Amino acid sequence: MIDKLIEKLAAIGIPMLVLNVTVLLTGNNGASGFTDGIEDLGFGFGMSGGVFFLILLALFSEFVTRLVFEKKLDNMVKKMKSENMSRIDIINVLGTKIMYSKDLRNRTLVKLALAQE
Repeated sequence: MIDKLIEKLAAIGIPMLVLNVTVLLTGNNGASGFTDGIEDLGFGFGMSGGVFFLILLALFSEFVTRLVFEKKLDNMVKKMKSENMSRIDIINVLGTKIMYSKDLRNRTLVKLALAQE
């Protein structure tokens, strides 16, 4: 839930920030600044290269955000283990109180089950 929302916000926001910085660095205003900014991001491949770069940046930022949330949830499980919480209590906390997506919670539960064996 909240992790998917943040992933999408990062996938949209980071490339927009990069594009805005390059538009400001071109020194032009309006459509010419936007065109020059995308062209500058193209690394010699023109505007199509710039659009391709922004798409790759969006995918990369979404992937990194997903890894950060997964690592954070793993650290939460480790902390609960260090506080001597039972396995059933950890599963209950992950199932009810954590506002992450079911996919991420299920992956964490699988890791927890594999670590117990």
